[in-house]
Amino acid sequence: MKKFSDLKVVIENPKGSYKSFEVEGDPVWEQYPLKGVTYPVDYGYIEGYMGEDGAELDIFVGTGNKFGHIKIWRTDVPEETKFYAKLMEGELARVIEIFKPVLISQTDLSMNEFMDVVSKFKTNNFLYRYTSNGEGIWSAGKRFLPEELISEAWEQRKWMPKPKLPEGEYQFFLTEKGKQKYDETLLNVHKKYLTDIKFEKIESLTIGDIVYQDEWQVVTKK
Repeated sequence: MKKFSDLKVVIENPKGSYKSFEVEGDPVWEQYPLKGVTYPVDYGYIEGYMGEDGAELDIFVGTGNKFGHIKIWRTDVPEETKFYAKLMEGELARVIEIFKPVLISQTDLSMNEFMDVVSKFKTNNFLYRYTSNGEGIWSAGKRFLPEELISEAWEQRKWMPKPKLPEGEYQFFLTEKGKQKYDETLLNVHKKYLTDIKFEKIESLTIGDIVYQDEWQVVTKK
């Protein structure tokens, strides 16, 4: 993982790695006349920043001097219009705002540094946990919401990134900002079917090991 200012970039394909476009000799994408590609720069995604397609924003990490300007690719527009200027105005402004610090400095984030960030977070913040009849609100929603409301719930939850976590049991907490957004969107959906909805304010120091966090939520191991 690399850290750019307060931005976390997960590297999926390191510089120099090779990715095949074939599976057992057959091309994965017919339109690509290549067998694969060797990445000249690190390639991955920005943790916690979601694109319009619901996936985290892909990124190439390189310098403008050697590799040209940063390009932002959208997956929901025709090939011939895929360049950064075709981002929506508000979307482009947000990306520019985020990437300004990237052009100044880049640092590797060691585990000790990461734990220091987590420690400071847990010292200075409160979190919120919603429950329905004592069960976590997300688990209750999956168990009891009818199919049509599940679809509505996911539609109203687009603002919240979906962490890529290994199989296991986790607890989900909302930040102050996340609670406010949840109250504005998902709470009314959950109230249509779930009962005894409550929330508790929790001191961050009391929670378990953090495995994921962004501006909206914090996830810990149970």
